[in-house]
Amino acid sequence: MSSSARRLATLIPVSETFSPASIIGTNDAERVGDFTLMAGTGTPGGQPEAPNCTNPNGCPDNRVLLVDRAGDIVWQYGEFGVAGSGPDQLNVPVQNTWLPNRHVLITDQANERVMEVDVATKVIVWQYGTTGVSGNGPDQLNNPNCALLLENGHILICDENLPVTVQAVTCREERDRYPHAPSVSGMATP
Repeated sequence: MSSSARRLATLIPVSETFSPASIIGTNDAERVGDFTLMAGTGTPGGQPEAPNCTNPNGCPDNRVLLVDRAGDIVWQYGEFGVAGSGPDQLNVPVQNTWLPNRHVLITDQANERVMEVDVATKVIVWQYGTTGVSGNGPDQLNNPNCALLLENGHILICDENLPVTVQAVTCREERDRYPHAPSVSGMATP
């Protein structure tokens, strides 16, 4: 277990069974003042780093959490153990970014979308990618793995299986696509 993972493990208690009060498969984390924002995707079954996951099919988490220094969850988007695409549901959230307007940008990989969620209302105020549709056309993603807010207010979206990097503006309009070289492992190359 990496030192970062150990630090995160101390934030939220690990119990004998995974529960809504714990997190499993932390895929991304960032400090937001005194809080930590993190994406929990879950883990496949039989992983030595998750001995409490006894389900051979794995233990999904599918939430983005904001926790305080005591490890208490103060906000979350997604339902513990539920993979879905409806309101307040995620399916493999691999990356999250706190935005200056108190919204969270979530890369929801298996749903093929990047979305901006208002923390106060849990409403999706912007989305790029047609939910559940994999492709390489306008408003389509094919395994997104990160989204970054650029200084000009556009969102830069990285996708493992697209031959381009997408720059989108927050009015659901695609701005530019930047070609990049294909990779051997599926990870995007610069």
